[in-house]
Amino acid sequence: MASPLKTYEDEREYVKNLSPNKNTQHTYVMTYNKIRKVIEKPLMIRDADQDFLVQTIKDVSTSAQTRNVALSVIFRIREGMNNNKLELYRIQNNKQRNRDSLARQSAEFRKYENVDYMDLVKYTDQQFKNKDYVSHIVNYLLVHFNVRNQDVNVYITTDKSEDLEGNYIQIINGSRVRYVRNNYKTIATYGRKSQDITTKSFVKSAIALQKEYGDDYHILGKDIKSTSLTKKIVSYTMLGMTEASVFKIILKTFRNDADILKNISENRGTSLPEIVNEYDVIS
Repeated sequence: MASPLKTYEDEREYVKNLSPNKNTQHTYVMTYNKIRKVIEKPLMIRDADQDFLVQTIKDVSTSAQTRNVALSVIFRIREGMNNNKLELYRIQNNKQRNRDSLARQSAEFRKYENVDYMDLVKYTDQQFKNKDYVSHIVNYLLVHFNVRNQDVNVYITTDKSEDLEGNYIQIINGSRVRYVRNNYKTIATYGRKSQDITTKSFVKSAIALQKEYGDDYHILGKDIKSTSLTKKIVSYTMLGMTEASVFKIILKTFRNDADILKNISENRGTSLPEIVNEYDVIS
């Protein structure tokens, strides 16, 4: 069957529509533009030789993570075609990506080996006492809900509708808010998450920010890109820790408590075996 992708603009528009998430759309289009820049010559991706595309991906970036995104874009454009060589390269690249990720996380975690869970809790509480309400909310979600960067990208609202989009903190009343996630890494597996929070400091922080900035206040910035989330979040965390380092400290503390680990798994939207394999913390 003939492909409907006849021009570069067709390809670019197709790539943009692969995801409903604006941040993901931006990443896909940006990656596609990098691929086109490397290819240079007038050649549609579906018409390109697999060996040529493998070399193109290598030239796009030295980062295994960026190469993985480029592979995803190319696979979707070449859907239904023979991609055996590209598939083999994806397996090789994924192994490298996992090695790179573990090396980064190990180096990062070693910097904070003297920090424990209670240090994180005390730091979170201190942010509320300092009236740094955004920092309190960011750290509270990381420490008590064990979430990833994207999950912290929330807005605050008094709208009590049940069909709101995105991730948000819904003010229910003066003593309760609802933390809702419609946009997180494993939503396809675990679905929409909705959890009520009654911790006074968290509720008061949300109410204070809503009163000062109004409804739909995005605590990390309304149009923040997914690529900027880490930089923004570490500006609020203890010692500039990444989300992964905070999570490892929590796992290290509770590695022998099956009930808490189950709760962490449910909060994060990650299976227990995956937590063990990815973070290599629990023996």
